[in-house]
Amino acid sequence: MRILSNERLLDLVAVLMVGAAAASSASMGAWVKPSEFRAKSDRVARLHQLQAQQVANSTAGRSATLASTSARSETTVVVADAR
Repeated sequence: MRILSNERLLDLVAVLMVGAAAASSASMGAWVKPSEFRAKSDRVARLHQLQAQQVANSTAGRSATLASTSARSETTVVVADAR
C-alpha cells in the first residue's frame, strides 16, 4: 500500500472540492434559469406592492369612516323628555 504525502493529499482534496463545486453549480443552473428567477422576483415584488396598497387603502378607509362618524356625531342633537 502506498502512502500519499501531505502535498499530494492536499492536491487530491482540492481537486475533489473543485469537482464537487463544478457539479453543484452545473446542477443548480439547470434548476433555476436567470430569466425565471427574475420573473419570480418581479412577481414577489408586485405582490408586496399590492399588499402595501391594500393596507394603505384599508387604513385610509378606516380614517374616512372615523371622520364621517365623528362629523355626524357632532351634528346629532339628542333631546331628552323631562316629564
